[in-house]
Amino acid sequence: MQKLILHVGMSKTATTTVQTFLSSNRQWLLERGVLYPQMQGSINHRLWGERLAAPVDSVEFTQAHAYFADTVGAAAAAHPDAAVLISFEGLFELSSRPRPKQRTRKLLASLSGFDVRPLAYLRRQDRWYESVYNQHVKTGGETDSLEVFVERLQKRGRVDLDERCGFFCDHFGPDNVTLRVFEPSQFSGGGMLFDFCEQLGIDSLSGATIPANTNRGLSGGVLEAKRAINPALKWLWMRRVGKHASMYVQRWVGEGGARLMPYSMATQLMEHHAAGNERVAREFLNRADGRLFTSGPVDEGEWEHFEPPSWLKSS
Repeated sequence: MQKLILHVGMSKTATTTVQTFLSSNRQWLLERGVLYPQMQGSINHRLWGERLAAPVDSVEFTQAHAYFADTVGAAAAAHPDAAVLISFEGLFELSSRPRPKQRTRKLLASLSGFDVRPLAYLRRQDRWYESVYNQHVKTGGETDSLEVFVERLQKRGRVDLDERCGFFCDHFGPDNVTLRVFEPSQFSGGGMLFDFCEQLGIDSLSGATIPANTNRGLSGGVLEAKRAINPALKWLWMRRVGKHASMYVQRWVGEGGARLMPYSMATQLMEHHAAGNERVAREFLNRADGRLFTSGPVDEGEWEHFEPPSWLKSS
């Protein structure tokens, strides 16, 4: 049975950079026994993943299995000796979508006939919330404060890592699931791309094209300015212009690195997720100490020289 590595995310774990690397090095990967199928010019496989996330009574959802067979299945059949690699970060949250049983059946039907090996990178929740918020303000029309945004997302359970990891272990077997932690100190070889390739059985990046960081966030001041103008960006073209303008300003300002989230808020978030994170560490990673993130709940030193903007200060 042909091996299929299912890179499911999670989001905000350098997935854009990884997918840019993969799409830029398809022949390089194939020479090393890994097939990264192309989908209509996309750098990843969201065109299949979005069908799985569509309303279950829609044509898009109904055709998800056939679409996968016509694209990935056909490419895999042409390279039977290669391991197939699929990458779409949205799959990490598939089980939290409405009517999850139907979506799970469609996912499993699409992947039938392959020896599926899910691969996920896990990010510390306070950092994840910050990064997602940054992305929504930068590329979309987000106008809420960080506090309101986090509260909104918490209600959806999007970063309960034990539930998300449990979903893949339950359906594909815990021995087939590879979980990595998105922290530089836990990367093999010290870098994300090297660590990712090592999971594919590739132990060197020699000869590959290495992309730059393709999805940098905005620093506090630029992010607040972008959030302030977001209500005026009514149309999609306006949002695209606003995104590129904010990125240009960011390059011109040249600042970055400061935390957006108040220390007390980050501490509360990590305490909220502490039990689930410990379960992941103990049950899925076999870590006797129950420690998932090496930096601890929150690294207080990150706030040593940081004064949060007024809109983030607690009243």
